[in-house]
Amino acid sequence: MKHKKKRYRAILFTLLAIFSALIPLPLKISGLIGRWEGITYDYRMRLAFGGQKASEEVVVILIDEASLKAMDPLVGRWPWPRSVHGDVIEFLTIGGAKLIIYDILFTEKSQADQDIYLANATLESNRVIHALNLIKEQEKGTSKDMPADLSDKHSLKNVRMLKPDKYNDYVIPYRELYIASSGLGVVEFEPDMDGVYRRTSLIKSYGDIHFPSLSLAGFLKNLKDYNIIQGRNTLTIQSKDYTAHIPYYHGKYMVKFYGQINTYSMSGILASIQAIKRGELENMLISPEEFKGKVVFMGASAVGLEDLKPTPMGPTTPGVFIHAFAYSNLIQKDFLRPLPPYATYLIALVLSLFVSLFMSFGIKRGAFLSAFFIFAYVPIALFLFWQNVVAEVVYPVLSGVSNFVLTLSFLALKEEREKLILRKTFERYVSPAILSELEKGLDEALSGRTGSRVELTILFSDIRGFTDISEKLPPEKVVELLNIYFDHIVEVIFQKGGTIDKFIGDAILAFWGAPVRMQDHAKRAVECALQIRRSIKQLNIKLSNLGLPQIQSGIGINTAEVVLGNVGSKKRMDYTVIGDGVNLASRLEGLTKFYGAEIIISESTAERLEGGFILRPLDLVRVKGKRKPIRIYQVMEDDRTLADIHTKAFELYLAKDWSGAKKLFQEVLKLKPQDKVALIFIQRCETFIQNPPPEDWDGVWEFKEK
Repeated sequence: MKHKKKRYRAILFTLLAIFSALIPLPLKISGLIGRWEGITYDYRMRLAFGGQKASEEVVVILIDEASLKAMDPLVGRWPWPRSVHGDVIEFLTIGGAKLIIYDILFTEKSQADQDIYLANATLESNRVIHALNLIKEQEKGTSKDMPADLSDKHSLKNVRMLKPDKYNDYVIPYRELYIASSGLGVVEFEPDMDGVYRRTSLIKSYGDIHFPSLSLAGFLKNLKDYNIIQGRNTLTIQSKDYTAHIPYYHGKYMVKFYGQINTYSMSGILASIQAIKRGELENMLISPEEFKGKVVFMGASAVGLEDLKPTPMGPTTPGVFIHAFAYSNLIQKDFLRPLPPYATYLIALVLSLFVSLFMSFGIKRGAFLSAFFIFAYVPIALFLFWQNVVAEVVYPVLSGVSNFVLTLSFLALKEEREKLILRKTFERYVSPAILSELEKGLDEALSGRTGSRVELTILFSDIRGFTDISEKLPPEKVVELLNIYFDHIVEVIFQKGGTIDKFIGDAILAFWGAPVRMQDHAKRAVECALQIRRSIKQLNIKLSNLGLPQIQSGIGINTAEVVLGNVGSKKRMDYTVIGDGVNLASRLEGLTKFYGAEIIISESTAERLEGGFILRPLDLVRVKGKRKPIRIYQVMEDDRTLADIHTKAFELYLAKDWSGAKKLFQEVLKLKPQDKVALIFIQRCETFIQNPPPEDWDGVWEFKEK
């Protein structure tokens, strides 16, 4: 019945997890999740790479507000005469720039001499990439023809495209300029649905003619004999000296943005050019040598030039930065690698399944673990981002939250019903405090009603010499003494989360680990024993004031797998534990008298303690009714030095070094005169020195009595 219930619960929670993983799907299809995902993506980009710098090889020259203000009295308002750009190209060429890439369109013809000047500077430099733009005009049905000499010179030849773009119009440089250019790159850049620029196509198709983006055009300039293959999720570039599999996401390349890039103001460049023309080389603000070996991107950041774009790094990023960052990605093979779409759904399912698993622990603990696990995915996704791996955040988190809400609602209704069952089951023999704890672990408590095999830690305690005490007192005083004693001990047991099994005369049986499940039941039981030992000192003061004799207790503790459940008849039931593990706890309590130790624990209990306790090995014993010997330990409140010396002595004793063991046991007596355990072992050592045991002696001391 119990297994069937667990199976039903597991199936139900699994179905809830699967259903929850699909709940956000309509939001994803509608595009709403995409907008939220964009926010998290931008935040991760700033956090992960806001402190990183683009390649030192890449620099940007910006036409900023200062540049417009400086040039206004000299050449008038923008656009400037094209000879200005020709001078800039000559300046950078003299300095040894590797490439000069313009994110500025020079389309219609202007003054003939100006156009020729710029074209000649471009031709003589032999390292200038200019811009063209491809357009999707919705009104146009067919594309206009691309100039043959432009496509012959600047289009990509060794390219295989999976799906051509649907461009049907273009804006290109005037003919003399595109003929003089070393390359042309497309500057078209579409924003995502929220208006933020994050992705682009590195190759644009105009019919069956393919053009590189501005960044790729510059990159391919010095790449020989290359082939380009665009797959569904990858753009592969292969040449003799370079091979890269560039990840694509939904058909586009995700640009990795940087927080820093080497930037110059065009005003400083133009001032330096004027200084050169005047022969005042010592007055140059910027030396052309600064651009030696650099790839220089030319663009605008002035507000009036309308090339400021919202990007993950901010709402007013100069558009040329996007191309410069993409170029830096290419030369460093520094690519963001988005996980495939199916990974998002798989992660969502895993999150939901874990939420179901955690919620099966109970509402409070499950709620905490579920919330922690769901939102722990966010820093995991951020860490992956640092490794250039892009995992979606919003969809998996929504799936986990959806499952959390559904499961929480289901469990809340179920818990209210089961609390009624729990109270009827346990209220007859469990205190209200324990009952409140049981309600926190409802499933575990209910599972114990029908019987189960579970590992517990059992504590057995009684009053030493109680028979003599009871014979000297009148019956009413005996009852008074026991009531005071049990009230005191029960309170300590409850404080440590224990469950009272039964009272047996002057003895009490308690256990930890049920009906409230706990992993540290051994630790709690030992802590309880120590607290009982301390509290009896206070109790004896009270007993003395009442004219009652003082008492001492012996405590035995064992950890074992026992049978737990309601045992009895229909008219009277007891929630109890049954098994050899219970009997052993009782036997250990009996040994406290022999060894003079107030608290004795079994080796199974000692093995489950995680430090923090002072233990000394008492013996290797075989108790009555048991075949297998066990190590037993005394739990001490202090005297760590004594325990350490005793442990070494005991190991020598087991190794049959009787003389060495005796000396150390005598050291123990110096620290604690009349220590009964040390006296016992000194006597044994002396006996074995005189009459050695058989060769097969295993160190076990066998008790024939309880």
